Amino acid sequence: SLAVPNREVQLAYRDVFSLWMERGLADPARVDALARSLLEGDAEALEVRLEELLLTTMSFHDPAGRDPEKLYHGFILGLLVQLEGRYEVRSNREAGLGRADVLVRPKQAGQPGVVLELKVPRARRGETPEQALLAGAKQVRNKRYAAELAAAGAAPVHELVVVFDGKRVWARTVDEVLGGAGAG
Repeated sequence: SLAVPNREVQLAYRDVFSLWMERGLADPARVDALARSLLEGDAEALEVRLEELLLTTMSFHDPAGRDPEKLYHGFILGLLVQLEGRYEVRSNREAGLGRADVLVRPKQAGQPGVVLELKVPRARRGETPEQALLAGAKQVRNKRYAAELAAAGAAPVHELVVVFDGKRVWARTVDEVLGGAGAG
């Protein structure tokens, strides 16, 4: 699991990722738009903004290795540092019946909350991005990750699945992926 070990490392992450965002998005309005798309549950806008950022900040070789999902996980956590004052960003913490990749929990009830499930297609098994989206959506629903946010008063709660493959990004709401079919 991924965790920030102490305050010094957390501050370093904030500074490094802030620099990446400045380089990659330059305009602070674009950074705000990224956070807004997440908090509004706008998967299409989130996909566009994340892919823009990956194209301008990450090397094609960065995701290589045994577990590229961890790289993207850290990348997302770094992006969400800007939400610190109003939200708790929780990584790999128990939620519902399992461990959600990322929960964005409002500090004040009545504000939106977000469940993020992050996936990388398993190339060795021939998994496509669409299959990874489906697996992530089923996982979010079957494990009931949103229950903690709803219990904390988050409203609405957005459930999103984001699939990364190199510098490509696919983001969908769980409802879009499951199409009303449920987690079956």
